[in-house]
This record gives sequence, C-alpha cells and structure tokens, in this order.
Amino acid sequence: MGRRQEVTVRLASREELEEFAAQEWARYNAEAGVAWDSRRYWLAAELEGRLVGFAVFHIVGGVGHLDQLLVAKEYRGRGIGSKLLNGFEEHCRAEGCHKLTLETAEYQAREFYEKHEFEIACALRDNKFHRTWYLMEKDLGCSRRS
Repeated sequence: MGRRQEVTVRLASREELEEFAAQEWARYNAEAGVAWDSRRYWLAAELEGRLVGFAVFHIVGGVGHLDQLLVAKEYRGRGIGSKLLNGFEEHCRAEGCHKLTLETAEYQAREFYEKHEFEIACALRDNKFHRTWYLMEKDLGCSRRS
C-alpha cells in the first residue's frame, strides 16, 4: 500500500462546488432510493404597485419549508403576513406536500404562526444569537407515500 496523502480543508465558493455537489448528491440519493427534487419559490406582496412584503420557501421530499417571511414595518398589522403565509400553504398543497415547516425565534413571530395552526416541534435553546429558536410544523393532513 502506498503512503496516505494528507487531506486539506479550505473555504470554497458556491460556484466552485455546485457541479461536484449535484453529481455526488445524485449518486448518494440513488443509493438511498430517494429523489430530492428541491425547488425554491418567492412570493411578493404588493399594495398599489409597491412591494410591501415577501416570502421565500422551498419544497423537498414532500415538505414545504418557509425560509423567510417579512412585511415592511409600516404595513404590518394589515393581514399581509397572513396572505403570504396562506399563499405558501396553498402552493405547497398544490405541489402535494404533506407537511410545512419553519423556524422562528422567541423574539419573532411564534404567536403569529401558532395562530395559523403551526405547532412547536422542538425548541433550539441558546441557538443563533444566543436566543431560543423554534422549529414549527403544520401537518397538511395528507397520507404519506410509501
């Protein structure tokens, strides 16, 4: 046997690794028997032609995950966040999702999401910024595929 080569680890750019990641994840997922068709979506909320909020989410493995939801400060309290959240849910249902997930912090919108029937799946204590974060989920009532 030959001499072992030393492995080095360094920071890399996303562009540098995208092709390698795509190939290796495809191989890994084929071996595991899963198809990870991850798709990202953006929703915009407009009022009189002005952008007043947005939501960003992705769908993978039958689960819709809300990455971001933000309404401009001066437009909060008008139901815009609810419309964006409902748009997220509607799109995920149309895509056949069985569950929705999101993360929110103790100082953010936990009560807002609870009002929309999301439940705390777990608390991540002393997480980002030394705050408690909540992983929340909502079952869409669809049976799992076998």
